[in-house]
Amino acid sequence: MIGDQQLRVSVRPAQNQAGAGTRPDRTPLLLISGIGARLELLEPFVAHLDPAVEVIRFDPPASAARRCPAARTASPGSAG
Repeated sequence: MIGDQQLRVSVRPAQNQAGAGTRPDRTPLLLISGIGARLELLEPFVAHLDPAVEVIRFDPPASAARRCPAARTASPGSAG
């Protein structure tokens, strides 16, 4: 929790060549969900990454516009 915001995090541990354990010699890949996207949206991408790379995904706390629907405005090229 950060303030009243709950962080959603998903970690796919790195796999060594034997299929288990971690690879401390490799830097993990950090993926941050974008505007309006949930971390599950990245699952197909993560599934195609090298299993030897640890992948950390998280949803950033909601912006003020997401907490206050009245603050939302559509911009050219957006879906909303």
